[in-house]
This record gives sequence, structure tokens and C-alpha cells, in this order.
Amino acid sequence: MAKIRKKPQFVAAASVNNAQGRWSSRASAALAGATVANDPQSVALVATSTVTGELGESVARLFPFATFNAMQSQCLEAWYGDGSMVVSAPTGSGKTAVFDLAVLRVVVGWRSGSGCGGPPPVAVYVAPTKALVRERVRAWRAGLAGLATVVEVSSDGGGAGGGSFHSMLDRGVRSSERAIVVVATPEKWEMYTRKRSATVCRLEERLVLAMLDEVHMVGDSGRGAVLEVVVSRFKMCGGACGRGVRFVAASATIPNVGEVGAWLGVSSSGVLAFPASYRPVPLELVVLGTRVGNRSGFMFERSLNYRVFEVLMAHGQRRRVSAGGGMLPTLIFCSSRSGAAATAKHLVTHDLGSGGVLAGGARGAAQRAALDAAAERVGSAALGAVLPLGVGFHNAGLSASDRATVEALFLSSELPILCSTTTLALGVNLPAATVVIKSTQRYVGGAYAEYSAMEMLQMVGRAGRPGFAVQGESATAVVLTANENVGRYRRLETGHMALVSQLEARLPEVINTEIVLGRIRDEASGEAWLQSTFFHVSQLASGASAGYDSVVAPCVAELAKAGLVRVCGDGRVEACPGGRFMSAFGMRFATMVQFDGLGGESGMEEVLAALSQARELEEVLLRRNEKRVLAKLNLARASSGDELPHPLVTRKRGQSGGRGRRERTIRSEADKVNVLWQAALSGVKIEAPGLAQEAHRLVQIGARLSRALVQVLVLKLGRGGGRAVLVAKSFKAGLWHSSGLGARQLDGVGIQLARKLREAGLGGVAEVAAAVPGRLESVCTRRAPFGAKLRSQAAALVEGHRVRVQARVSALRSGTGLAGWAIELVAEWPGWAVGSDAKATLLAGIVETNDVVVLEAVQGNERVVSVTYSVDEAAAAGAGSGSKMTMAVSFISHEVVGVDADIRVPLGVMPGARSESAGGSMGRELHVQRRRKRVTAEVGEGSRASKRVKSGGKGDAGSSEGRHSFRHSFQVPAMPRGLREMVRAPPPTRAHPAAMRSVPR
Repeated sequence: MAKIRKKPQFVAAASVNNAQGRWSSRASAALAGATVANDPQSVALVATSTVTGELGESVARLFPFATFNAMQSQCLEAWYGDGSMVVSAPTGSGKTAVFDLAVLRVVVGWRSGSGCGGPPPVAVYVAPTKALVRERVRAWRAGLAGLATVVEVSSDGGGAGGGSFHSMLDRGVRSSERAIVVVATPEKWEMYTRKRSATVCRLEERLVLAMLDEVHMVGDSGRGAVLEVVVSRFKMCGGACGRGVRFVAASATIPNVGEVGAWLGVSSSGVLAFPASYRPVPLELVVLGTRVGNRSGFMFERSLNYRVFEVLMAHGQRRRVSAGGGMLPTLIFCSSRSGAAATAKHLVTHDLGSGGVLAGGARGAAQRAALDAAAERVGSAALGAVLPLGVGFHNAGLSASDRATVEALFLSSELPILCSTTTLALGVNLPAATVVIKSTQRYVGGAYAEYSAMEMLQMVGRAGRPGFAVQGESATAVVLTANENVGRYRRLETGHMALVSQLEARLPEVINTEIVLGRIRDEASGEAWLQSTFFHVSQLASGASAGYDSVVAPCVAELAKAGLVRVCGDGRVEACPGGRFMSAFGMRFATMVQFDGLGGESGMEEVLAALSQARELEEVLLRRNEKRVLAKLNLARASSGDELPHPLVTRKRGQSGGRGRRERTIRSEADKVNVLWQAALSGVKIEAPGLAQEAHRLVQIGARLSRALVQVLVLKLGRGGGRAVLVAKSFKAGLWHSSGLGARQLDGVGIQLARKLREAGLGGVAEVAAAVPGRLESVCTRRAPFGAKLRSQAAALVEGHRVRVQARVSALRSGTGLAGWAIELVAEWPGWAVGSDAKATLLAGIVETNDVVVLEAVQGNERVVSVTYSVDEAAAAGAGSGSKMTMAVSFISHEVVGVDADIRVPLGVMPGARSESAGGSMGRELHVQRRRKRVTAEVGEGSRASKRVKSGGKGDAGSSEGRHSFRHSFQVPAMPRGLREMVRAPPPTRAHPAAMRSVPR
């Protein structure tokens, strides 16, 4: 086992210089006290920094090289010391090795007994992209095998056969054998730690090392706030042995790295800034300006197609002739999917073959063979047309297999030129010898806007990674922009773009979550939290106010006004139920306010519209070429018989002032989301691959938003939750509740078979469970035993959701008048198995008033709910005297469509107006009146509505077991719009009127 030895001394032959003297005045001020590393051309390192010499043979396997480079040799404090450090260095300089050194110190130090003892320590690595996360997971699982447990926090499990990351972390904190290394993106770690489980608490107690890769992303307008929240939580962890948490952060070259160091509590000697000369492959930044004139952003970007070819010929990196020649891997970043494809096509029209794009000789022949084979293999005709000439494009509109093919060709250097959308700079690790940024603007929110500094750094940083440029020569990044922006982007080369906190725009959500977690309890704890943020450091650096009264208190007041938190008389701040589920669902504050404004009488169209306008979907873009495709989805009934359940409609008035014809139109990003949701859940085929993939992602977001909406409606309004429950169920099941395609949930049944079964009257799982196997095989044109297996699947699904619901209702008297009803619901779920994840909602509502009186989640064998519903509530909801009152009770599965059950229980007739002399509005004594009704299926004891209720009488009750053979039970009379979709009416029958029935959802 390697032991941590004394740090060697490096003797510099020249004094520390200021990064070639190119720092701005603000950078110099920010770096006051920080160490700016020596230029390697003028520094002689006396000690030899070999990996085995510093670390020993046993752990050297983690490093794919034998000798540390100049930058890494000056960062060996990560291995020899315990102090926090920030390394600001150019892309490609080898910053990853610093994290390897730091995590080795934790793991080896604990195993060798050089630490403080106690349980195994925890180290957390946070990186902005899944590509970086997966890269560290692979490297550390191989290099730390037998030394540490490496766990990736992700939505698709922990990997390596270890089950989900939850179970791996649970086992890890209970074990005393190995240190734990957790790897995650900021978003995944933030969502995981906001649920204060016992495992999270133990991890935070043992946390000794927090590694922050690409920490400059804290300045990103989209994701910076989340990273800042994660770091603030790290800072508030105690750390093992009371030492606090050690931070090791790596950043691109930025001028205010000193501010980042101050935020992380790093001493001046621990802030290391390396100039651009430390790049193993020097980067040449070329910024070319173009006159915009009166052209729109779209036309300006399109005009740049004519400059790309000449840029490649003038600045593109090439192989030596002795190596076959041809262009080295070149990335061209475009602002849109269509722009990437159009640029590739435009390049092909210029005879690229004569430009020497492909290599010559044997290498060129192999290159052409690989490209020709790929062109035959890909599904996109446009991609197949350009690949043989050495050009490709990559965007979300391609299928996953086509994207994988393009990535593999580019990484192997078979594909010289790749045109891509900007998302590739963050999502996939594809370095290149040459990078061209075609226009510095993109279309966002209906207008063109400049890329953020962080986005530009990510794209430029793809150029010049080791192994992708000619040894001894520089890589090239070319920026094509408007003339007036040339100076701005030339400053990228010297790292003059300072980081600015992005937390301010997300303060309400962040403060609410910290209140829920108990980290902000009063003014003192609020001030301590604020001081843990980069926002606080940035505000102080700019001279702005950054105290509790100016930052935290106004947000707390807004949250309290919205009913999400409560400010007590002694100054304490407490979370309310609304704030708790806002935090649990990760909701934006603006979305909560928007949901709160949704009326209780809203129909399904209004619910979908409210969800599609949520702030969580603000990143969705409506592209020009998508409008026609979306309009077709929204307008036409497909030949298969599928259509959107609630198409978008614009009603125009005719010339006479009356209602004119109905026109369907797509005008906004919210319209796009709405149409894609309905198409994906209703089985309507989305022809465009890019839209189909986007729809899949949007459905996942919709599932979270719809569950939150259910809670908002019931908590704020006490009504209107029925439609939201059904929408949430549809998202969870991935199938619209009334689509009639329930058989699609069965294994082996795709959309085409589901349509055939629906046409044959076998669209739901209950119908399949009751069908003859031979008929199923005939309808699906399959051979035996397909029908028997399908019916067995459906029967198991139906049996697993068999329920029995009892509704006991007792009339409550006040003097001589009716005061209301005492309601007891008993839901038995015999099909629920212990340990099952299956969940359902027990929903009871008054049909005539649309009031929700019960909305309870059910997960278990039995749930009993007792409530009262008063005459005053009914009158307030609009029920007049003489109105018949009816309660609809639904048992709604969360995951499965077609197994829900409903009963209806008549309550009675609303009495006429009562005078105050009949008992007054306060302190009236309530009596249970003994009554019987014609539709009573079962008579039971009346439940006590309150302590003052006399329990001697009996009331009405409805009860029936939800067996799916009772598909047709009774005719449901007309309902108001609010509950019309909660209960679907089957054909009339002589079955008992209170019998449970199952309906397709």
C-alpha cells in the first residue's frame, strides 16, 4: 500500500509572472493573493515528477501516463496536503489528474490509518455533463478497485451490476470496509440531497472531499444556480473529524478565480492560475467579423455558410503529407438543427474532394470505405448523402443509432468534418483539432441572442485536446461573428470574461428548499446560508448590498404571501405544506403561483394549458420548421383513427359577430409542448425523429408537473383535482387515460396491435383478460399460445388492481334541518402485495358542485378516510335548494390504464334556506338522522363526524367489490363539466346501482 510522503520542493529558475502580462485590472484585483503559475518555458523543475516516484506502484494504475506534465507537477498538493485548492488552467492541460490525486489521498490515507479514524470517508465529484461523469466512473472503478466503492447518482441505476444507486449508497454507509466515492451532475446530486433520508445524512456527516469539475459553470445562466446550491450544501456539512470539507475545484482560465477561491474558503496559496502557455497543444483563437447590415439573425447565420469553406481552407488543421494528409477532426458549431444539416450540405456543394479533406493513399482508401459503409447504414437520407465526402452532421433530430454512428466515425478520425448543434459541446466529449463557431447567436424565446461566455468557452475548449492536433503545432478555434463583437470574443483567449453568480433568478425556489430542509430557520441561519453562496461573494466584489435584509428577507416575504412558508412571531421561519411539495417536486416559484390561479371549474383543456406554460419548460424552443409538423399533428385525424383528445382550437368570430369556424394553430412553445404531450400519450405517430425524442423527454417533465398540480389544486382550492389526477395518471402510465389503447401496456403489444384490438372491442386490459385466446390470436394474426399468454398477462394486471370500496354516508341534523353528511370511505386492495410499488388515488367528489371531499394516496391493503361535507359548503359551491346531491367515488391506479373503478352514492336533496334561529351558525348540535334510500347497497353504522355527533343512528352506504366482470353496472346521469371526465358512463344494465365498475382511463 502506498504511503503519503513528504512533498518535494520545486525550484523555479524565474520569478512568478502574471500570465504573460495580459490580465485585466479587475483580474489583477481578483487574483490578489493568488498564485499565478510560472510559464513552463521559463521554469526549471529540479525534481522529476514521475507517477510511480510520487505515488508508488500500487496506485499508479489510475494514471494513463508515466510522468506528470508541468501543470500537474505544480498541483501535487492535492496528494500531499489537506488544504482546499482551485486550479484555473486552459482546457486540455490535464486538470483531471488533480482530482485523481485528491481522491487517492482520501482513500489511501484512510486505509493506511493516517487519517483521524472513524467510519469510511466519503468523497463527491460533481461535473456538469453526463459524459464527464461516466468517464470518471469508468476510470475510478478500474483504478480504485478494491479500495473504494464508486457510485454514480443517475436516473438509470448505479451500474456495474450493483443495483440502483440508492441501494449501493445504503449498503456503502452501513459498511466499514471501503471509502465511498460518489459521482454526479449538480442536478442529480441536488435532487438527491434535498430528500433528507438517513443515508443522505450519513453521507454528509462523513463527507471529507468535494471535487468540482468545470466550476466555471457556476456562471452559466441555465445551470449555474444549481451548482451554487450544491456547493453551499457542501459548505454546511460538518466533515469527518470536525475538519470541514476539503474543496478541490478545476476551472477554465477566468480572471476572477480569486473570487471562486474566496467562495470555497481557499487560502491564497491554494488558488493556482495557469496561463494559456500551459496548454499541451497551444490554441490559436481567430475571430473574424462580418457586416450584418439589415439582415435578420436567421439570414446573417445563413450567409455565413459562404465563409465556412474558405475558413476551413485557411485555418483547418491537416495531417502531415507523410501521414497521408487530409484534414484533422474539425467541429463546426451551428445554432440550430436545420443549420447543422444545411451547413453540411453547403460544404458538399463546394468540391471538398479537391480541397484535400480526405487522406490519400492506403489511409484514404480505408477512410472512404468506412464512410461509404456508414452512408448505407444510417437512416437519414440527408446524412447518407454527405458522409461519403467526409462531412457529417449531428443533432437531436437524428435517431440515436445515427448519432452514435457519427460520433464513432469522428472519434476514430474517419470523419474529418462534423457540423453540430451547440449542445454537443456539453453533452458529448468529442474533441477536435479545429473548431469553427458559425455565428455567436442563437434563436431563444422568439429572438436571436448571443451565447453566454460559458457556452463559448465550452465550444472553444473542444479544440486542441491531446491526440487530436499535430504534435508541436497549435490547434485552432475560429469564431465567426458580427463586426461589433470582434473585440468581445478576442478576450476569450486571455480569460477576461469574469464569472457572475446566477443565483439571484432562482432565489425564491432555493430559499424555500433550504427552509424545508431546516437550514434556514431564522435570520441568523439565513445569514449563514447566504454567506455560503457565490452570490454573496460576487455582490461584495461589485460593491452591492448582500445581507439578509436585502436578499433573503424579501424572498421569504414573497413565499409567505403565497402561503408556502410561515413567519412566526418570534422571527422563526417554517415550511408550509405547499412549500414542502414545491421542494419535493422541484417546482419553480412562478409555476406554483400560476397553478394557484387555476380555477376549480377548469376543464381538461385548461389543465393541459396550465401545465404546458410552466416555467420548467422555458428551455423548449419552437423552431420554424416544426410549426407545420405540429399543426398537422394537431389538425388532422390520423388514418389509424388516433387523434389528440383535446386539440388546440382558436375560435374566430364571423362577420355577423357570432361564432365562426374553428381553426387549429401553433403559435408558441407552450402550444408545441401541449401537442407533443397529447400525441405521445394518445399513440399518434410523430414522424419527425427529433420531435419524437423531445416528446419523450417532455412527458417525463409533465409527469412531475402534473403530480404537483394535483397537490396545488386540492391544497389551495379543495376542488378541481379530478382532471389533474387523470392527467397525472396518463403521464405516469405513458398512455392517455381515455385513448382506448390500454392493451398497449401488455408485453408484446405495440401501437399497431393495440389499434387492432381496439377496433375489435378489445382495447382495454379488462377486455383482453375476458377474451377467448383464439379470438385474440385471430385479431392480432398471431399463432398460439400468443392469445393465452396475452390473456394471462391482462388477468394478472386486473387481479393485481382488484379493489373493494365501501362508502358509508350519514346525514347530519341541526335542529329540524339538514346540516350535512358524515362520509367514511374504506378502500381495500387485496391485490396489493407487500413491498409493491403500486400506488392509487382514492378520489371522492360531489358531482353537482365539483367539490373534492377526499383525495388520498393509497399504497397498502387498506385505507380508511372519514370526512364531513356541510350544507353550507354545498351552497357556497353553487348548489341551490332542492338540488339532488350525489357523491362519485373513484379508485384510480397511478400506473395502469383500464383498471380504475367508480361508484356513485346519492346523498339526498339540498334543503331550503335555514334561518339563524334554527340553531345559529356556531355551536349547533349535530345529530345523525336515520335514513334509507332506494339505491343503498349496504346499510352500515354512521361514522362520527365530530365529538358532538351522536352515533346512535344509521346512514346510507354504498359498497361493492371491483371485479372486472361487472363491466356494465348502471347508467350515469349527466354531470357538470368538472366531474364529467372523472366517471365515464357505460350502457345501462340491471346490475345493482351501487356496484363497483371498471372503466378505461
